[in-house]
Amino acid sequence: MADRLIVSDVHLSAGDPSGVDRFVAFLTGTAAGARSLVIAGDLFEFWVTPDQAREPSMARVFGALRHVVDAGTPVGFIEGNRDFAASPELRSVGVTTLADVVAIDDDSNGSRARPFRVAVTHGDLLCRKDVRYQAYRRVARTPLVRHLLRAAPASIAQRSGRAARAGSKREMARKSEGEMGLDAGAVAEMIRAHDADALVCGHVHWGRCHRIEVDGASRDVVVLGAWDAGDATFARIGGGRLTFERFAG
Repeated sequence: MADRLIVSDVHLSAGDPSGVDRFVAFLTGTAAGARSLVIAGDLFEFWVTPDQAREPSMARVFGALRHVVDAGTPVGFIEGNRDFAASPELRSVGVTTLADVVAIDDDSNGSRARPFRVAVTHGDLLCRKDVRYQAYRRVARTPLVRHLLRAAPASIAQRSGRAARAGSKREMARKSEGEMGLDAGAVAEMIRAHDADALVCGHVHWGRCHRIEVDGASRDVVVLGAWDAGDATFARIGGGRLTFERFAG
C-alpha cells in the first residue's frame, strides 16, 4: 500500500526558478502514486492575488499539482501564514482546502490494535508566545481581509505582499527564539486533543524530528524545514510509523 506524504514551507516564488524545478520534481517523482499528499502551509513565499497563478513558473506548479490529483493521489492544503489566500487557486486544480489541524490515520500495519494517527498542522497555532502574530492571524484570516486581497488590483496586492513579508522579517529579527518557537504545552495539547501518536508541522523551519512525552507515552514530533533554505524535507506515513526524510532531487 502506498504511503501518505506531508510537505510544508516550500516557499515557491517566481523569482526562484530552481525552487520551482525542485518541487515539480518532487511532485512528479516522490509524490507520484502516493496514497495522499498534504501540503501543510506556506507552499508559496507569499500569495496575495489570483494574478500570481498566471506567472509561468507558478502555472507549472499548478499544472504539476493537477497531474498528481488526476493520477489518483488526493492532495490537501492547510493554509499557511504566507499563503492562506491561495486556497481558491489551489482548489481550481483539485487540491482540497483542509482544516487548520487534520488527523491522518494509517491502517497499513495490521499488527496495531488501532490505526497509527498523526496530527498535522502548519505550526503557527503552536507558537502561542508570539502574541502579536496570533492577533494578526485572527484579523488576516477574516472573510473581509480575504475579500479585499482578491478584489485589490494585482499591482497593489503585490506591493502589499512584499511590504508584509519585509515587515515580517523585521519582526522576526527583533523577537526572541522563545517567542517564535513551538510551545511544548500547545504541542502536547494538540496531540492529546486528536488522540495522536505523532505530530507533523512546519512554520518554524527547524528541520528535525524529536520526541516528547504526553500522558506517559513518547510521541514523535516532526518539524519540517524550509525548502528555499536548502532544507527540503518531508514526512512519510506508512507501515504504522512516521519517518522524516530529505528530498535529494
